[in-house]
Amino acid sequence: MVGTRQLERVMGQLQQQGCKVVLVGDPDQLQPIQAGKPFRDIAQNNGAARLTEIRRQNSAWQRKASRDLANGHTEMALQTYADQGAVHNSLDRDQAITALVDDYIADCERNGQETTRLAMAHRRIDVHAINQAIRSARNASGLPKQETLFKTDNGPRAFANGDRILFTRNDKILGVRNGMLGTVTDVGGRLLSVQFDADEGGLGRALTFSPQQFPSIDHGFAVSIHRSQGCTIDRSYVLFSRTMDKNLTYVALTRHREETKFYTAPDIAPKHIRSEPELFAPRDFRARAPVRSR
Repeated sequence: MVGTRQLERVMGQLQQQGCKVVLVGDPDQLQPIQAGKPFRDIAQNNGAARLTEIRRQNSAWQRKASRDLANGHTEMALQTYADQGAVHNSLDRDQAITALVDDYIADCERNGQETTRLAMAHRRIDVHAINQAIRSARNASGLPKQETLFKTDNGPRAFANGDRILFTRNDKILGVRNGMLGTVTDVGGRLLSVQFDADEGGLGRALTFSPQQFPSIDHGFAVSIHRSQGCTIDRSYVLFSRTMDKNLTYVALTRHREETKFYTAPDIAPKHIRSEPELFAPRDFRARAPVRSR
């Protein structure tokens, strides 16, 4: 995800120190925000060692779908998931979000903390809407929880015990990195206590801090697809949007180990895959009688 000028500055400093540089990534996933695609160019022009065996997805058909996504066969991969009942078509965006939240809450009630899960969307407005909808659904399905409102870099956010939290900036003193996820374990006074996820780089450690001094936090039930790159969870819930391309779809549909569900509607489906009246409806595999010519 590093642009040409950024990489040139880094390489220049490392060259002066006589360092060896190893670049690791996938040129078919999220693209650099700045100009150029140096990682792809280096791999194509100079060669690269490639990992081809997929280990993250548990099912063979899901691993095949991941290969299709990696090879740019996005519609083929989505059709595979549709055939397995993983693509949910709704009438509009609001209904798609409602369906996503219902499935997320049902998963929480069924599997609890034994299962890791994450909702994803491309646009920040969708991420925020999903986070608020999940929090409302959680509060409605259980006992009211005492929450505290904090002023954050992303606007006012209320946190309560059990809420998922996302850190949105690096801080060496606190030992947090942009994109780290955890669970709120205590809200006391003006302090938040958090238990970090083990596989998010937090190694399961705990942290108590003041959001007033470090306001770079947000709810973490849902995150943007950009923030999800590199993470691994058991189940993922992905909201489509017209802004998604094949690279974003590739990342969004390959974060899970066990299961992913994809939520779409005519008003949010990208144009490049809106070729059918019904978006990726499961194909009918029922046997049909052969047609005999006279």
